[in-house]
Amino acid sequence: MYNLRMPRLTYLKICCCNNSRLSLPKLILVLLVAVIVLQGVHMFLLSRIQNHAKRESKTADNSEIGEMIKRIYESHELDATGSYHVIANVAMCEKCLPTGAPMYEKYEITIVTQTSLNNLHHIVNMASQWQGPIGVTVFAFDDGIVNVLIAIATLRKCHPVVLKTVTFHLAYPLHRFPQNLNNAYDTALVSCEELPKVFESKVPNYSFDDIQYPHNMLRNVAVKNTKTEFIFMIDIDMLPSLGLRKDFSKFIEVADRFLPNLTAFVIPSFEAKLNVSFPADKKALLKQWDAGEIRPFYYEVCWKCQRHTDYDTWKEIDGSQLKIAYNVPWKDPWEPFFITRRFMPTFDERFKQYGFNRISHVCELHVAGYTLSVLSNAFLIHQGFKQPEKFHSTKTKELNMNRMLFRKFKEELKMKYPYSQKRCY
Repeated sequence: MYNLRMPRLTYLKICCCNNSRLSLPKLILVLLVAVIVLQGVHMFLLSRIQNHAKRESKTADNSEIGEMIKRIYESHELDATGSYHVIANVAMCEKCLPTGAPMYEKYEITIVTQTSLNNLHHIVNMASQWQGPIGVTVFAFDDGIVNVLIAIATLRKCHPVVLKTVTFHLAYPLHRFPQNLNNAYDTALVSCEELPKVFESKVPNYSFDDIQYPHNMLRNVAVKNTKTEFIFMIDIDMLPSLGLRKDFSKFIEVADRFLPNLTAFVIPSFEAKLNVSFPADKKALLKQWDAGEIRPFYYEVCWKCQRHTDYDTWKEIDGSQLKIAYNVPWKDPWEPFFITRRFMPTFDERFKQYGFNRISHVCELHVAGYTLSVLSNAFLIHQGFKQPEKFHSTKTKELNMNRMLFRKFKEELKMKYPYSQKRCY
């Protein structure tokens, strides 16, 4: 409480009233001094209020990070090999919380993806475009885990669509636990303007020294913790066509009555030059394709990995509404992106680094009896042209190692699906 010392003000009043000879200039001076004093008191009190607000804000920020650290310590989940600590739902989307809005409807789709810190910023564009549930597993290790927690909390604070729709999971190698995690409870968030600096790591996913990037383990974590019936597995630097989520939900609600459950709905994938405007629909995409601004995905890097989508046929299909354009039997080494039910064969977690991590999964779907159906009015665009010279230096070595594993994998499928007449070739 403040002690207001009235005697001085009383003395001023008495002097003003009893001294009839007090000149007008002196009176003005006295009043001016009083105004300055009152302004000083006002600024002091305002400063205290602002400082208190800042402390409250910092406490809220710390609480977000503190909750994630708590989940790390409380999680006892490991991957199938016992090599990675997995923290599912380290930060849940607002709509996913029990106290939030109702859970997503039956025919809803969740984008599932994975990344390290250096590509996590793409989640903002993805969430803004998708406007629906997204699950992303973030890979980190050592003190980089604290940076990931700061990034997640700041993204949720600065981008309401991320807070509302994105659920984050975390995974790290058991032998690379962060040493400074206990001291991170009081870590303050960076400002929204400073957030891009957090993502300035120049190290690509495949170049973590002695750490192998476990794509498929991260994907399995995201799929396992999905709450919707359908999933859409894509890379974090890709964007789906506008309206795809709602269009597919309407389509599958009708088509589900006659389509087999084992269907993978292929979304033709493309890559666009940087800073090219995103096409509003298929008609706009075709114009940009003709102009050389957009081309089929992996056109230079591995055309045989995508050409079985049959882009020439897709180009001629009417794009006025979403429907199945045609079916394509799987052929090695086709690796399309697709939407399917979440209860599918898991990704083989032995495939790490570059090569065969997605091909192996689509191959198994084929052997398991899935139909690959290309959708007519949907597409996926990677931001930037993929070019062979921009890959990491150990790509060829990793590709050769995973090729040997893929051969073994195909032989194992014969035993896993003994009654299947389909093979991976």
